Amino acid sequence: MSLVARFGLLAAVLCAPAMAANERYPEGQAQEILDTCLTAEGRAEREHCMGRIATACMDADPGQNQTTVGMMDCYLLESRIWDTRLNAEYAAVIDVFAEMDTYDAEFNVPLTRVDTLRDAQRAWIAFRDAECSNRYALWGSGSMRLIEGAICRSELTALRTLDLIDKREWPN
Repeated sequence: MSLVARFGLLAAVLCAPAMAANERYPEGQAQEILDTCLTAEGRAEREHCMGRIATACMDADPGQNQTTVGMMDCYLLESRIWDTRLNAEYAAVIDVFAEMDTYDAEFNVPLTRVDTLRDAQRAWIAFRDAECSNRYALWGSGSMRLIEGAICRSELTALRTLDLIDKREWPN
């Protein structure tokens, strides 16, 4: 990956909070879209939540939000909303797993749920960053790389959030 491409990807990732705070779409409405959608039962139904925020954002002002930068901003907004939910779900799963690990402590289990989840989360972050860098790089110098990088971050963050919801709800 060239220095220019790396800088572009780094700028997109580091500026995500600032871009998402723009006036393209109200963050509160974006959060409400996700919260409402995630009340659906089951993984398959919840997967339909992916892309809803970005779509609503782009539809809110097609003249501005369906440009390359507008679409990137909308997907970065969606990524931030999913990331907030991911962090909340991660904390909830850690709490559930810690309670389960406490119960199992007397059995001297070699691997704990909390430690393995923490390891998995760290590995997932590295995977997400590498995968999204690759998807960005696939487009070379084309402007589509900006949108694809943002879509990748949004999709992978959403899928990981759904994984954590599944873990929190297991075995219910």
